[in-house]
Amino acid sequence: MDSQGRKVVVCDNGTGFVKCGYAGSNFPEHIFPALVGRPIIRSTAKVGNIEIKVSSALNLDFLAAQMILF
Repeated sequence: MDSQGRKVVVCDNGTGFVKCGYAGSNFPEHIFPALVGRPIIRSTAKVGNIEIKVSSALNLDFLAAQMILF
């Protein structure tokens, strides 16, 4: 928690998975693939757990390939 009692969120953008949770916890609250699906035909973008039947209609990119480090 910060000085005002708010929980601090931590996100680890790994090369294979994104792990998110609260600072001080032993394990992340959420783990999902570091994957973004952009539709080939007009539709909404998908992030994370993309179903196999839907993935054939998407251009899939891993997030780590798109990262810029400062």
